[in-house]
Amino acid sequence: MTQADGFAIRCARSFQRHGVVDAAKERLSKGPSMLDQALYHRALQLSDAPLSPEEMVTLALKTYIAIQSAHRLADLGGSLPDIEDVPRRRWDPEEPSE
Repeated sequence: MTQADGFAIRCARSFQRHGVVDAAKERLSKGPSMLDQALYHRALQLSDAPLSPEEMVTLALKTYIAIQSAHRLADLGGSLPDIEDVPRRRWDPEEPSE
């Protein structure tokens, strides 16, 4: 797993923990779902397991949020070159989050 993969997973878990994904799913469920069926079926062909439209939207939102967060973090790169190293927590991606 690359650093970017780990970062994306941590971002997705953080947003899930703070209810961002649930709020987006709730908002989407209130109105008619307007998924591009061709795009949805293409994504199903590429996925390892069959996903419902709700699962697909959730996964897409998590991925989008993680990518945008990574871009914002990259934009901050080097703005504090003399900062002291921050201790990192080690985590196992297979272990459920608390």
